[in-house]
Amino acid sequence: MVSTAKVAEEVYQISAPLKADVINLPSTTTIYLVVDEKIALIETGPTAVAESTWEGIRRLGYDPGKISFIIPTHIHLDHAGGLGYWAQRLPKAQVVLHKEGAPHMLEPSRLIASTKRSFGDAFESIYGPILPVPQNQAMVIEGEETIKLGRRELRLIHSPGHAPHHIAIWDSLTRGLFCGEALGVPSSDGSVVKPGVAPPSFDMEQFLKTIEDLSNLHPSILFYSHGTANRDVERSLHSVVETTKLYSEIVLEGMRAGEDQYQIASRIETCCGWKEEPNLAVIAYMIYFRRRNLPS
Repeated sequence: MVSTAKVAEEVYQISAPLKADVINLPSTTTIYLVVDEKIALIETGPTAVAESTWEGIRRLGYDPGKISFIIPTHIHLDHAGGLGYWAQRLPKAQVVLHKEGAPHMLEPSRLIASTKRSFGDAFESIYGPILPVPQNQAMVIEGEETIKLGRRELRLIHSPGHAPHHIAIWDSLTRGLFCGEALGVPSSDGSVVKPGVAPPSFDMEQFLKTIEDLSNLHPSILFYSHGTANRDVERSLHSVVETTKLYSEIVLEGMRAGEDQYQIASRIETCCGWKEEPNLAVIAYMIYFRRRNLPS
């Protein structure tokens, strides 16, 4: 069942859960509608939630057909799996893509193959298909570009670490930051923010640098893509830095002890009470450390 809420000045969140139990991804990606003279959709979620999202926008009183910009924070399945579907349904909309991710959305065969390796050949039965974005709709960026919607401007900020193609979006009107997973993922009760970690391209050094850079913007509100809008910014930023370092220490200690991903995930649960299943965060850290030839 789709849910909607106004979370800031002319910013609305839309949450459309998948219809099946999903173990590999969060069951809900928060999608944001930013309304001005022009309308922007930030994140799409997978194709499977597109119809529910469309209905959610209509329920808010807006015409989805008037969306001018579609902006995923990055091209992972839970954030942009439905991007091609939305682009083809809205042929006048521009699709904003960082240059690192754009080729994989314009011609998604490698992205589809990678998704099958992670989620199985039948991933479409849960998440829906990954469709190509038409070339003529793609707005390929490097970072620091600005989109003017009307009273507000959206500044597009390259924010690697979680993924090399990740961007964050700064809203000039609310001084809010649509942060995707660049600033982590809040726990269900919001008491802690875990690192935003996904294999194979997670880079902890870049991730912490991105947190520092985005913190220097002094945002007044964080629009999480797995979670909701959060105005307790300072505490949240402190939390994600601490948990990112804590995961690092636990994973590295486990690797040096010769443990596998399941044993290391058990260490995290014992230490922190956070169940890491199916261990994607642990796998991502292990790949990162092996790239750096650790443990020694």
